[in-house]
Amino acid sequence: MVVILAATSVLRMMGIENPPSDGSGLPSASFIGMTGWSGWAASLLDPPPNDPIKGNPMRKLNYWYLTAAVLCLFMMGMQIFVGTPKLNVPIQESSLPSGVRAVAEVAWHSVTTAYGLMVVALIYLFIKPSNGALAKYIIAQLVALSVLFLIYSITRFGNITSMYLWPLFLVIAATVGVGVHQARSFKRT
Repeated sequence: MVVILAATSVLRMMGIENPPSDGSGLPSASFIGMTGWSGWAASLLDPPPNDPIKGNPMRKLNYWYLTAAVLCLFMMGMQIFVGTPKLNVPIQESSLPSGVRAVAEVAWHSVTTAYGLMVVALIYLFIKPSNGALAKYIIAQLVALSVLFLIYSITRFGNITSMYLWPLFLVIAATVGVGVHQARSFKRT
């Protein structure tokens, strides 16, 4: 349900107010039948009527943002499929008080949700790369995660390798940063 709401929000931001639907939030079977999945997907990249670069056959798409979205999706998958069984499940099965376990679970799912929202935002930026404030927010969030992982790795384990994901957050942040730079060059051309 959350994914459908997020996808609908992205479609609305792209100027597609009411994509043909069967009520489920997904494209209708008749629309897919007329255009095929590739036609429906291509319609998402069509410029909306008020797009300033409408009609430009070389529409500017920012592949740095798409790369960052894929990396965030990878991190989300790692969180769900590797981290959950190794970290969250043992906490939930422990004898810690239920309040502590509940807070730990909310924190765990908050991070997973943050990855998912970054993926949605980065896909939006891939298509509409001019929102520098959103991109800079994502960079700040990734740098903050990197700093937290690095600080706790050093203070809890005395090294920088025990909580080894901090460099990946910086790589994703740098990828978004290159996307910001490229989006600025789009405006100049």
